[in-house]
Amino acid sequence: MAVILALATGMRKSELMNLCWQDVNLNEGYLILHQTKTVNVGECFYQGMA
Repeated sequence: MAVILALATGMRKSELMNLCWQDVNLNEGYLILHQTKTVNVGECFYQGMA
């Protein structure tokens, strides 16, 4: 799953490893990132693989 997210979103390894299930909304298709390299809190939208 982490490899698919990395390829589909461009997230860094540290961003992927810091994800918790409470940060993932599969119904609406987004992830909440609490610590990134450039901003403190952000959202990453995910629509799945084509």
